Amino acid sequence: MAASEAIQSFGTLFQRGDGVTPTEGFTTVAEVKDIEGPAMSRETHEVTHQESPDNHMERIGGLLDTDEVTFTINWVPANATHDDATGLIYDLRTPERRNYRLVFPDAATTTWTFPGLVTEFAPKAPVDGVLEADVTVTVCGAPTFS
Repeated sequence: MAASEAIQSFGTLFQRGDGVTPTEGFTTVAEVKDIEGPAMSRETHEVTHQESPDNHMERIGGLLDTDEVTFTINWVPANATHDDATGLIYDLRTPERRNYRLVFPDAATTTWTFPGLVTEFAPKAPVDGVLEADVTVTVCGAPTFS
């Protein structure tokens, strides 16, 4: 039996581009916790006709879609990667797309870079807890993988 090749996810980074096209530099968003996405899918189109083989439905592939990245942060309101002057809240208030990327902690330092818009920033302040915010970045084009 072969040993697992699983990779520890601790150390995955979410980064925001500097806003220059093409992006010259990325800054790691501070205090990111759990990250989910982006999910990728392909639309299909049903093309069955009266002579489809084996009395079976036929489909062809349509457009690709990459939906969104969601993550939680320990929200530090004055942090430059979180605030409304230069950070995620600024990105939410600005309708222009920005480049973002995920940097994975594998040996190759795999990255997924994509244009996106911050579409949600939801702060949480529990009585017995820490300030957090749930963040959603909607992907607005094809990601690149390296």
